[in-house]
Amino acid sequence: MRPDLGITPRELEITSAGPGWIKPVVLLLVVALLGGGIAAWKAHGPGGTWEHDFDAGLDAAESTGKPMLVLYTADWCPPCRTLKGTVLREPEVVDPLKQRYVLVKVDLSNRHGPNAELAAHYDVTGIPTVILYSPAGHEIDRVTGGATLSSWFRMKARQ
Repeated sequence: MRPDLGITPRELEITSAGPGWIKPVVLLLVVALLGGGIAAWKAHGPGGTWEHDFDAGLDAAESTGKPMLVLYTADWCPPCRTLKGTVLREPEVVDPLKQRYVLVKVDLSNRHGPNAELAAHYDVTGIPTVILYSPAGHEIDRVTGGATLSSWFRMKARQ
């Protein structure tokens, strides 16, 4: 017994360690919260909310009357990564775009994935490509290329 505390070494061990299930539960909660945050960041990206389902974006464009701005991109594309890491992180660019357009990202990282057919249907032959569609789904404008798109996004944000 520790005379200064009035407790035995075993009591000290139990009170300082707490129940054995607490640490695994806390660890599980931390991992779940981090995983959810990472998933949200991947889905929406920094600086804006991007829809990842073309048809849902088209429905939103039709219901809101806003044009739909679609970015065709891929993880393996260096100009795409640069674009997403620079101009698409700038609030002065993204915030006005969110107000004026329904924003959609079409991920072409898997060249044989479900979005490959969509890209072929809309004749997307290079990335990054942005196509601006009317609320009814008709193509209004198209731009391809990283440096060109940086300027284009900034111009659209100022209009």
